[in-house]
Amino acid sequence: MSTLTLEPNGFAALPAPAGDAPAPGSVLRLVAGSAHLVSTSPDGRMRALREVPAGRTLALGSGGGRWLVNTGPEAAVVVRVSG
Repeated sequence: MSTLTLEPNGFAALPAPAGDAPAPGSVLRLVAGSAHLVSTSPDGRMRALREVPAGRTLALGSGGGRWLVNTGPEAAVVVRVSG
C-alpha cells in the first residue's frame, strides 16, 4: 500500500512491474482532490483518459504506461494498493 500526494497540475507515473515478474493488479482510491488516470502506449501516445472518482475505488489491470494527473485546484491524495 502506498499514498501519493500531487500538487495542482502535478503528475506521477504509476510504476510498472520490474523485469519478468508477473504484473499485479492495483486499485486506486482518491481520498482528496480531483485526478485523472492517463494510459499511454509504449511510444508515449495517449490511449485513454479516465477520471478517478472521489471516494470510490478504481480497479486497474496489470501493466505500465499509466500516469496519475491532478486536475483540480487543490492537492490530490490517492491511496494505491497492489497485490
